[in-house]
Amino acid sequence: MRKARFYDFGPFRIDRADRILLCKGAAVQLTPKVFDTLLALVENSKRLVEKGDLMEAVWPDSFVAESSLTFNISILRKALAEHDDRQYIETVPRRGYRFVAEVTESPKEQTSAEKEEAGQALTEAAPKTIAILPFRSLIPDIEYQYLGLGMADVLITRLGSIKKLLVRPTSAIVKYDNLEQDPILVGHELGVDTVLEGTIRRLGERLRVTVQLVDVQKKSPVWAEKLDEKFTDIFAVEDSIAEKLTPALMLTLNAEEIRQIKRRFTESAEAYHAYLKGRYYWNKQTPEGLQKSVEHFERAIATDPNYAPAYAGLADAYNLIGTWGGVAPTQVLPRAKALAQRAIEIDETIAEAHSALGGAMAMYDWDWPGSEKEFKRAIELNPGYATAHHAYAMAYLLPLGRLDDALAEIKHAQELDPVSLFINASAGMVLNYMGKYDEAIEQLERVLELEPNYYLSHWCLGYGYEGKGCYKEAIEAYQKARILSGGSSSTTRSLGHLYAVLGKKEEARTLLNELEEASRHNYVSPYDIAGIYAGLGEESKAIEWLKKACREHAGALVWLKIDNTFKSFRSEPRFRELLEQINLGG
Repeated sequence: MRKARFYDFGPFRIDRADRILLCKGAAVQLTPKVFDTLLALVENSKRLVEKGDLMEAVWPDSFVAESSLTFNISILRKALAEHDDRQYIETVPRRGYRFVAEVTESPKEQTSAEKEEAGQALTEAAPKTIAILPFRSLIPDIEYQYLGLGMADVLITRLGSIKKLLVRPTSAIVKYDNLEQDPILVGHELGVDTVLEGTIRRLGERLRVTVQLVDVQKKSPVWAEKLDEKFTDIFAVEDSIAEKLTPALMLTLNAEEIRQIKRRFTESAEAYHAYLKGRYYWNKQTPEGLQKSVEHFERAIATDPNYAPAYAGLADAYNLIGTWGGVAPTQVLPRAKALAQRAIEIDETIAEAHSALGGAMAMYDWDWPGSEKEFKRAIELNPGYATAHHAYAMAYLLPLGRLDDALAEIKHAQELDPVSLFINASAGMVLNYMGKYDEAIEQLERVLELEPNYYLSHWCLGYGYEGKGCYKEAIEAYQKARILSGGSSSTTRSLGHLYAVLGKKEEARTLLNELEEASRHNYVSPYDIAGIYAGLGEESKAIEWLKKACREHAGALVWLKIDNTFKSFRSEPRFRELLEQINLGG
């Protein structure tokens, strides 16, 4: 049966022959495999397409993980939602997907002018995209395992200043560290045009780095290079890669971009290697990794006191340590702020330092104007820095109740880092705060398809079910989150609060006693203890614990204004005073 050339739905048109999606005549940028996914769904409109059948249609000659399909669906939903807020794709749990919109086949051809306009729009709307994979270290000594991810991280930072290049952030590629990966499959998973991969060997006192740039659609290398330098002059290797990569990508740089990619922040090889180790451990995003990153960042600073990125890295580490709990924020967040400020004093153009400062000013100082200024500066310096967009949404826009803006910003972060579990789960939480519980649940279920054991997704899912009044499902989600997180105080608070409001007072008090006992030996956020007291209706005790949270600058306080845990207190004068104290009154 002959297939139609044009398919129309809502404000969209698919030109099957030219492989273009148009919205009111303007091209919508889609990668080829995302386009193939849309086409397969549209051609089976109103029918369930099983996951296996859809994967066979999109990747007929390749074996790919199911996560690749999940990623394509996620990107496709975002692309359609940017132009029309209707739901087009329905998820059928554990089976597949259904395109639910009315689709009509049209014989109408585009005029030459329309084709030219669409082609021009497609070209202008499409900055080149690249993923830089952790270089595979072929050095047997485990002491040098940090080099592969560390070098990729530095190149990502250097190239992030190029406006016509979208570089996937380190958080998107860290999972490929120490793994042999097919760059074509990785490119499809990350939705990029090109992938840079490489290997590192040590030959005596020399370092040999072999790199190649792979075109994902053509499935072939477009540039390759072999570089030999002294082990102590790793800078020269990175300089050469960055300088030769841009012409290989057919990019024309302005003077400032050329300056940025050539820039060295230290001439000390010892400091630089310590910094690479710090970033290597920081990217593990574990309590143990963060502590090790602190040690190496501090060593880099001791070796070169003017090494600005090392100060920014240390600020990032302290921000996460202070936010995750286990350490009182008063012990680490002021330090994070001072370190970020020092990095900016040395070099004002480091996006990571401005983002870290914005986070500390929001979470600790409750300085909302100052925080926004720093986040915006970070994004201006590096528009592709997903962490800054994410932090701006969660630490500034969300606390102030600017929910629509927070959702737009978190969606931008998703586009930049589409496989980040943290960012995708955060998108679900923003939808929860907006009261869009069905959308939140759908978003979080997609995250769980990528990683079933990610505790944050289960925790946010519980919030969504609780908002809908599906209390059995909410309890199950909170319980699973609590197990997967190792009994974190935040998941314990959510479960205990729900038990309390459902009249399960004994279960609630058991969890409350656990937190209070733990707080006698380790740091437990007073905010979490206050949450269970709020569920029990013990208003005075809840307020007292919230006052303690204010004194200790507990991180979760920034969401006090919108957190439904305390919604029954919102008209209470003492609660209003607390909001005034953290500059969220009014």
